[in-house]
Amino acid sequence: MLFLLSALSLGGLPPLSGFWAKYMVVRAALEAGAPVSAGVALFTGFFTLFCMMMVWTEVFWKPAPAAAEETAAAAPVPFDTAIRTRSTLPRLPVFAAITTIVLFNALALAIGLYPEPLIQLAQQAAQQLSDPSDYIQQVFGSMP
Repeated sequence: MLFLLSALSLGGLPPLSGFWAKYMVVRAALEAGAPVSAGVALFTGFFTLFCMMMVWTEVFWKPAPAAAEETAAAAPVPFDTAIRTRSTLPRLPVFAAITTIVLFNALALAIGLYPEPLIQLAQQAAQQLSDPSDYIQQVFGSMP
């Protein structure tokens, strides 16, 4: 489920953070009179979602191939792995990985539900990129 949430956010579905990024790009393209760019952005989102769903079905819904299981069973086991059993493997890396994924998914959901601060920040950055006079004034000061 954690992979699915990340994939849906990457594809730009609401209420996740990826939706607002795609929405802003499409809206800006349409306001600029560039419907082809808006179409490309929408197609990219759709294609990303399609690819993520292909990965989702391939990895999580198909059974493991029998040949891979037989190869893994017949492969020699390294000495250091042979001495340890699954019960003695450290649980902290697995816990840290899952915790990180959960936190990033929670962040994607939080940004999707309350995007306004980041939208304002993005608009300020876009304004400064389109009119760099404030930046030039800050860097060079008042020039004679």
